[in-house]
Amino acid sequence: MVLSANNKVDVLGRSIRNSTLNRIESPTSSIKSNSSDETSSDKVRLNDELLHMIITNNMNNIITKTTTSSILNNNNNNNAQKSMITTKINPIIDDHHMKTKQFNDDDDDLKNYNTTYHKIKQTKKTPTGFNTDSMMINSDVSNYMMKKNSQRMNTNAGVNDLMADSDPKKAMAASGNFNINKEMSTMLDSNRVRMMSIYFNYSSVVSHAIKDWFDGTVRGKIGSEQILYDNVLLFFAYLYCARNIMLAFIEDIELRGWLGEGERIRPYRQLVMVLTIWSVYMVAILRNFRPNPLRKQPLSWLEPFRVLRGESTPKSFGLSEPMLHSWFEYSISMWRFYFGFALVIFMVISLQTLGMLRHRWNNYHDPQSNNWYNIMLLFWTMVQIGWAILICTHTYICVVFFNSLCYYFRIRYEKVNEDIEIIINKRLKANERVALLHHILVEHNSLCLKVSEYNKFWSSHLMSTYFFLVAVICFSSFQAFFTANLVIVRLYMFGVALLAGYIITRISVSAAIMSNRAHEPYGRLIRVTFEKYPVELQIQLRMFIQRTSGPTIGFYCLDVFEITYTTYASILAALGQNFLLIVDFVRSYAEVGKEFEEISFSDLNMLTGSVFNSTLDVLDEMTGTHISEALHSNGSFVPF
Repeated sequence: MVLSANNKVDVLGRSIRNSTLNRIESPTSSIKSNSSDETSSDKVRLNDELLHMIITNNMNNIITKTTTSSILNNNNNNNAQKSMITTKINPIIDDHHMKTKQFNDDDDDLKNYNTTYHKIKQTKKTPTGFNTDSMMINSDVSNYMMKKNSQRMNTNAGVNDLMADSDPKKAMAASGNFNINKEMSTMLDSNRVRMMSIYFNYSSVVSHAIKDWFDGTVRGKIGSEQILYDNVLLFFAYLYCARNIMLAFIEDIELRGWLGEGERIRPYRQLVMVLTIWSVYMVAILRNFRPNPLRKQPLSWLEPFRVLRGESTPKSFGLSEPMLHSWFEYSISMWRFYFGFALVIFMVISLQTLGMLRHRWNNYHDPQSNNWYNIMLLFWTMVQIGWAILICTHTYICVVFFNSLCYYFRIRYEKVNEDIEIIINKRLKANERVALLHHILVEHNSLCLKVSEYNKFWSSHLMSTYFFLVAVICFSSFQAFFTANLVIVRLYMFGVALLAGYIITRISVSAAIMSNRAHEPYGRLIRVTFEKYPVELQIQLRMFIQRTSGPTIGFYCLDVFEITYTTYASILAALGQNFLLIVDFVRSYAEVGKEFEEISFSDLNMLTGSVFNSTLDVLDEMTGTHISEALHSNGSFVPF
């Protein structure tokens, strides 16, 4: 069997005509690229190294088969038949040399090949007349041609190391799927994958569990059950949270000095209260990222992001090429915006911390002294700056992950809605309509199951976000508008309230849009029911309609309420009502205090005496006794 430029062979070296491999052209001809989506979508673009591997495997199998058959027929063949074996092998090697010459242009490689080739012709024969040295040298030639692939292929499996390669194209080719271009045409290019990988690496600042999940799930590494980095971060968050809580409610000056604070004066106590709420929120978030054996696959929501990392094909996650590029553009814009947003927040918190440090250091203590108060003040200042890095990183990482995940489900649900429109508006054949409707039912059901699975993690995150950030909005807004603080302090409080409100709004809008897209097919499905379908499909269609009209499909806040536009409006109404009640209470309290200061002590004594005497008169009338006369007969009675 001689390999020519027009022959097509499979991995085992067999000539084939009708198999899927006949789309692979010979190495001497150019490999055509995809010129259109329909006519050339099935053609394959293999790299030079992979094509060289396939041809070398074919040559190795051909040589092995030829030499083995010669050994079995050695005693029954004459010397002429034995010489034909070498004559048959040599053209094969010559032909393979011509084919691989364009891939191996190294002069040293050609020199070694020619030396080995001439060595075959000069070998000696055995007493039986068979050229055994030729068979051994042929094996050496095969090993030589396989040297570039020996690092990835072994003699038993041949493709085990190739499957472990991180390149999806090589892995698919090694598994026998040579229709690579059809599966991989929609994958992101290397530049975009590199851009996304940079931002994904930042996620390890919040938790190494994210990086550990990707390594353990995608690359086969064993993730550590107890991550030291996450434990250190959580301990750091607990320490800072406990310190802020004690500063908010303890008046002891010496203890406050150990915690980096002096006397409890304005506006430091207002700033400490805001930091206390944020620190409690940070502890809740970090606890949510810790691996919990009670929750099954807590970080399974990271699965779709394997596509953006270039580790999975878009088709495996139901994404077409336009959907993938739309998701990439949305995600990369979110990463960039929140990265700059986090830098601004970090600079503001750092300047506020350093300003408070300078004020306390110069006003209350001697800068030249090296006492314990200054040491603790510097220590807690560094702790607060480190905490600022943590809270800013969380601000943009968690929000971006959630919004990007909602956008992924949003475009998937929009694709389902478009398929339903195709059934309604276009005239399809009966079997095509049934097949498309069955695909829609399966697709929508799988998406709902994924949303429910991912909600196991995000429900607790949303609960912490809504309950703690609403408190931040109320307190900061009141301090910004209704207290006698400096202008810079009021602006700082107003900025904190805007930040908390923006995070809640962004999360709520993303989840609400995704939920609306999930329930959008309800009206269209009513029109689909007028068509004739098989009985089983009609039952599934009715279940589909019931699902879209039933409980909300989307993310929930700890199974308390769903995140939709309605709940977001309710949250805003409750927030405004509570804020107005607080304002009214504080103003009424201030007015009462002002009136109390204007009343003198003598006037207050007369007022309380008259009130007390009138009360006794009422009791006399009710009981028929003379309590007031008995008290006045004993002497004058003055309450104060």
